[in-house]
Amino acid sequence: MARPERVRLRLDLAFSPDNAARAADLAARENGCCSFFTFTLTVAGGSLALEVTVPAEHVQVLDALHARAGTAAAL
Repeated sequence: MARPERVRLRLDLAFSPDNAARAADLAARENGCCSFFTFTLTVAGGSLALEVTVPAEHVQVLDALHARAGTAAAL
């Protein structure tokens, strides 16, 4: 997990077709309810990453997502 910019969060996921499908489904569902999110799913060279970007006025939502992802990763 990385935070390359205040408005962007990168989640490095375990590479598998199932995880790619789950990430794509999550991005589609989240975008349906919170259209301010921009999701970029990258599959390259045996890696899988999901980048989440928000406008500056929604950075607190991204902060909460970052904290939640950190908690989940620690489990």
